[in-house]
Amino acid sequence: SVIFPEEAKLSTNSIKIDHKDIKKSNISLSIEADEDIYGIQFDIKYNPLQVILSEEAIVSKIPSVNIYNRIKEGGIARVLMFGLASEKILDITTDRIVDFIDIQFKPMDKFRGISVVELLYITLAGKAGTEIKLNSSSPQVFEVSFVVPHTTSLSKNYPNPFNPITFIDYEISESSI
Repeated sequence: SVIFPEEAKLSTNSIKIDHKDIKKSNISLSIEADEDIYGIQFDIKYNPLQVILSEEAIVSKIPSVNIYNRIKEGGIARVLMFGLASEKILDITTDRIVDFIDIQFKPMDKFRGISVVELLYITLAGKAGTEIKLNSSSPQVFEVSFVVPHTTSLSKNYPNPFNPITFIDYEISESSI
């Protein structure tokens, strides 16, 4: 899924296995733009009967940019990202694309399957808080999966091993029980 605004593009990562998209239990978002991005706000709508989302499971991948979020009742979370000292989420002098957030879902009880997640009311902020308009106001729909993977795999670490915190995703295809 990709969001195509006038001046920026937001996308999610997925894994390709046997020419099929196998979605993970997380959404990792990237942003691409031709101007600096200073802030972003959006709502996450999910099915609380299928998945669990906690405030600690919404993580900024940019060390100098803070993330503020609140889980509301009924499967809605509000997310706001910005730097307190005007740090940029995306600085076009160094790059035009950046991975900026990771949203980790957990299955409710023993839920196994695919759950639909929507990003709503997405707002990007440029310099001095000017809004970067999206040319589509419709929700962006993603799928998170709690299906057993076909193969065991170990992914590349991110953001990088020199940061104070680094993550390594893995998938195990067989139960140890």
